[in-house]
Amino acid sequence: MCLFKDKGFHPHNRPLIAEKDIVCYKKLKQTRKDTYITPFTYDQVPIECIRNKVPFKAEILSKFKFIWKHILGFSNTVEDGFIHSFQQDNGFRGYKTFKCIIPKGTEYFIGRDNHIASKEIIFLEKLT
Repeated sequence: MCLFKDKGFHPHNRPLIAEKDIVCYKKLKQTRKDTYITPFTYDQVPIECIRNKVPFKAEILSKFKFIWKHILGFSNTVEDGFIHSFQQDNGFRGYKTFKCIIPKGTEYFIGRDNHIASKEIIFLEKLT
C-alpha cells in the first residue's frame, strides 16, 4: 500500500523518530485460525508478533529505491520498508483490527487522511 507523506510533517521527505510510543491501528485479513496477512502486499504476520508482542518489522524490497526515497528524500510516497497503519480505527470492513504501538525511537512517516507508516509495530490487542 502506498502512503502519501504529509508535507507539513515531512518538508524534506525524511522520516520522523518517535519520541514516545505512538498508538496506531493495523488491519489484517484472517485467512485461517492463527494466520493473518497484510492487505495489498499479502505478507504473513508471524503469530508470535500477534500473541507475544514481538515487534513486526518492515522489509526493504529494494535498497536502492529505499535510499533514494527515504534517506535522500526524493519521493512523496512510502511503499516498502515501512508498515502502513492508521492513527485511528477507520472501520475498514472485511479485516480484523489490531491496536498497536509504534515503539519509541522508531522511524515513521505521517501520511494524509489518518495514515501512518513505521519501520516496526508491536501488536497489543485484537479489537475485532
